[in-house]
Amino acid sequence: MYYRRGEIDPSAPPPAFAARAINRVTPLDRGAHRTTLRRLAGLLREHPEVTVFSAHDAAEFTAIASPSAKL
Repeated sequence: MYYRRGEIDPSAPPPAFAARAINRVTPLDRGAHRTTLRRLAGLLREHPEVTVFSAHDAAEFTAIASPSAKL
């Protein structure tokens, strides 16, 4: 799971300070979270035909939910 595209895509703007802070204080397994982010980034890098989006990112969700979205 990720909240903002910048967590998994180096070409996207980095997550805002507040998003990074929330990730630090949220009670989850940080090691597993980092591993998941690395795996998602690798999936994007190695398989451009795959669409990955976060329902937590309003811009990504809007783009994927639009009728003209290319899936």
